[in-house]
Amino acid sequence: GGVILSDRDIIEVGESGWVAPTTGAPLPELLRPLFWDHSFDDLRWPTHRDLVIARVLQSGGSDAGAWLRKTVGDIELASWIREHDGRGLDARQLRFWQTVLDLPESDVNRWVKEAKEGAWGARTGS
Repeated sequence: GGVILSDRDIIEVGESGWVAPTTGAPLPELLRPLFWDHSFDDLRWPTHRDLVIARVLQSGGSDAGAWLRKTVGDIELASWIREHDGRGLDARQLRFWQTVLDLPESDVNRWVKEAKEGAWGARTGS
């Protein structure tokens, strides 16, 4: 499933230019270093929810993690990780969030195994 655009849609965007979404709240400044590859001032919560959650889970320190847990809540955060099958997180990160969020050990074991057998594991034969 992709997005279907008409010629009219393309022309309208070309004439008006793309405008960053402004719905939602700006992200707290403490998250800026995590989004070095994005226009931070254009990112909004909850508009860019999945991107923000993934990046904080992957690269955020204790302050960013505390902000995420306060904003999303542990139950919803655990649900988000389960919905994504732990993708994007390495074994260390998965074990950390397993402990913090009380994720089921059987799920985390499977995700860790899949992470280790991912693209790098397939290339190295490990």
